[in-house]
Order: sequence, then structure tokens, then C-alpha cells
Amino acid sequence: MAHKFNPGKMCKLDDPGRIKLLPAREILLRAGLKGGDTFLDVGAGTGYFAFPASEIVGSDGKVIAVDVSGEMVAELQARAAKRGARNMEIRKSAEYDVMVEHGVVDLAFMCAVLHEIDEKARFLARIKITLKPAGRLCIVEWVKRVMDMGPPVGERLEMTETEELLGTVGLKVVGRDRLNDFFYSVSGARSE
Repeated sequence: MAHKFNPGKMCKLDDPGRIKLLPAREILLRAGLKGGDTFLDVGAGTGYFAFPASEIVGSDGKVIAVDVSGEMVAELQARAAKRGARNMEIRKSAEYDVMVEHGVVDLAFMCAVLHEIDEKARFLARIKITLKPAGRLCIVEWVKRVMDMGPPVGERLEMTETEELLGTVGLKVVGRDRLNDFFYSVSGARSE
């Protein structure tokens, strides 16, 4: 069974070092997020990507932020209320169901989540059905090498493994990027 992020360590999600490694707004813009989009943040945690996405999509767009952890959902709800994020819906998801309607998402996004999922293809297939016909899924994951942070190297995915998983569920790889020495991103689009 893959390790899951401990909600008790949620303060790590806002760490200045993480902000330097993962500049949220820049990554979202590189992934193609734009005004008016419906954005799905899978494993939203404390809103690290959800809040910048809320600003990018604007009042004509929507952010759907989901997390399997009730603690994370509660924290995100409190932060959203404090910020007055009116274009954000926050939902508690199930292990293999993101609790989002079919065909409503322009860009689904997951950062450092896929390695935590046991049945990866099953999970990605469920995200795929939330996408609009021209929708995309962007996955940011840890580079597969030993380092002082992140999950054990044995639980990490090579970029090629992530690309193969996208193909398995009928998503065509439309982008790949080595973000830095620690993270990469792979984007897929519906191929049917």
C-alpha cells in the first residue's frame, strides 16, 4: 500500500522551500489554465494550487478542490472563507471517486498525488470522465531519485511510467516538462 501524506504535517505544504520549488501560478499557466476555465484540483490539501487557480480562472471560471482527508477539507474551507474565494467549491472525495460530474472540467490537476494511489489506472480513469471533450489532465510528480524530501524512491514514478498510465486510460500525452531537479509534469488530453 502506497504511503499517504499525513494531514498532521499540513504546514509543510506552505513551506517557503516548497514555494520556491513549485511556483504555483507559473506551473498552472504553463499547464494552460486560463480565465473562465473550470479547474479540478485533486488532492487540494490546503489550497496551494487552488487559490492561485481561483485568481487565474476569475469570476467566469470555477475551481473544484477535492481531497480525501477530512482535515484537509476543513482547513481549505476555513482558508477559502477567510479569503472570500467565491468561485471555489470544496468537496471531500472518496478513495477512487473525486465526486465531480462527468464532462465539466477544462483542466484537472494533481501535484504529488499519483504516487500515493494504489490503483493508479482506476483513479486516472475516474478523473478522465470529469474532463470536457477538449479537457486536459496535468500531473506533477516527484523525480524518481533518492533525495532528502518527498516519498521513498520506491514509491515514485518515472516520467515514462506516468505517460504510460495516461495512455492506458485513453489520454494522449500533450506535454512533458522537467520542472526542476525534484519535480516533473506530464499533461494528457482526451484522445477520443
